[in-house]
Amino acid sequence: MKQKHLYSLLDQTYTTVKVAFTDRVLPAGTYDNGADLGEYDQGAGAPRTNLGQIKTKGKTPPWGGDRGRGYTYKVPKSWDIKEGDTLIVLTERNGLSFVHVVSVDDMPDIDVDADFHYRWAVQKVDLTEFQELTLKEEQFGRQMIEVERVKQRESLLDSFRNSLPEGSAARNLFEQTTASLQAPPIPSEEKGA
Repeated sequence: MKQKHLYSLLDQTYTTVKVAFTDRVLPAGTYDNGADLGEYDQGAGAPRTNLGQIKTKGKTPPWGGDRGRGYTYKVPKSWDIKEGDTLIVLTERNGLSFVHVVSVDDMPDIDVDADFHYRWAVQKVDLTEFQELTLKEEQFGRQMIEVERVKQRESLLDSFRNSLPEGSAARNLFEQTTASLQAPPIPSEEKGA
């Protein structure tokens, strides 16, 4: 047993995970150029993360079976890591990198005779708040577009009404024509219900 693994052997507050490195994590369904992921987006082999879709470094996805090498990292049990989660790890070669969790060990899987140090994951990636804020902003944008559309419609109707004298044949024809275009009123919720 190597002296450098004593802490790992005695500490019971962590476990180990097997991970696969990725180039980046992108919004679900697209690569950088916006191309559809097709079968990978439908779950035919590519894992989903809380961030979206994983883009692999090579042509063959580095998860599952014999396709790619898994790396072992230590993570606190308090992080509640699950297969499919995304972590940030620090590597000597690339600095901070995204990794995809392909398996979580029930007990730490430490080779006490290994000549290398097992590294800790830096952080679990959780975009819950980011996704909520983004959705809120998108909903606001859609509502403002609807407000502008209603404003333009009302402005157009007012313009016609102001240019056609009250009681004139043209005004009556305009009112009859546009009456069929009016949306039915939205029923208001009953008070106290």
